[in-house]
Amino acid sequence: MLGLVACIRSGTVPAEVRITLSRGGGFTGMTTGYHLLSDGTLTAWRQALGEAERTQWSVPHTVADVRRLADDLQQAVPGWHIQETGNMTTRLVLARGDSLWTWTWAGTSDPPDAPEAVVEWLRDFDGITKQTQAK
Repeated sequence: MLGLVACIRSGTVPAEVRITLSRGGGFTGMTTGYHLLSDGTLTAWRQALGEAERTQWSVPHTVADVRRLADDLQQAVPGWHIQETGNMTTRLVLARGDSLWTWTWAGTSDPPDAPEAVVEWLRDFDGITKQTQAK
């Protein structure tokens, strides 16, 4: 019986999560963004056209923060699809376990016709990154 319990517990390991929000393009091709990982690491980065990402800063957040943000995003997006590009483009990516969702829209402001829950999530995420950057 103990072996069975151990197997069940090992099967409940939470899925890996990675949330990426980036904005950029335009004349320079410069993109800036953030990665939030399962372990709570929030990383700000920049990427010039044709170059690798360069980390600007990286700070820890709680695993609970990551789960909350991933859950809130997943609840906000059912049925919402957008795959647009423009001179400037915003990209939002949620990787959870072996699933990957990507949304892109023209510009760097709120996406057109997005559900209010998505707009609120974006403002919440932007607020977290700004608070972190100010520290």
